[in-house]
Amino acid sequence: MTTDSNNRNRLYEINSTRSSARVVNQLDAEERRWFVVITGHRKEKAAAEELADNEIEVYLPILHRVRVYQSKRKEVALPLINRYVFVHIRKSEYVSVLSATYVQGFLKFGRDLIAVPDEEMALLRRITGESRLEWNTVNTNEVPLEPGTPAQVIAGELTGLKGTLVEQVNGKLFVIELETLGIQLQVDGSLLEFSKPRPK
Repeated sequence: MTTDSNNRNRLYEINSTRSSARVVNQLDAEERRWFVVITGHRKEKAAAEELADNEIEVYLPILHRVRVYQSKRKEVALPLINRYVFVHIRKSEYVSVLSATYVQGFLKFGRDLIAVPDEEMALLRRITGESRLEWNTVNTNEVPLEPGTPAQVIAGELTGLKGTLVEQVNGKLFVIELETLGIQLQVDGSLLEFSKPRPK
């Protein structure tokens, strides 16, 4: 009897812990919110077109790049984040999104379905708008920086964005990861300010 009682108590504790860790779902019945859906490989544009045809508000961030082939230059449009498309939906539209041919599912954090804040959506639009600007490169003559060094954009349309250094490509270009979206950007060093290491 004592063993059964202990087992019941232990099971109750486990179930209580599970119920307290509730799954977060930020879909709303009235308000449209932005969410990320994951598409098949190289199917971002096809997924966005199908969702739009199904009257789902969709946003696919695009960067424009110039590629040089033997005797010609060609501008190509590439997704900012591979396999990511953003949808602006209410709860009632959830199933319609999942039913799209090239949609593999919603991006979740663990089991939680978290909406993308409006300010982060605005940031994506700023990033894609920045892609057509040409920046003057300035050589950085600092001591080589370690990955993880805090960085902040101090010039251009992305002024104020904060991230961490992922890689120093050369004396001019740096790859930083933005804190808000977890995406990596290659940025001219003349537009960045790095936090100096604290003396040991």
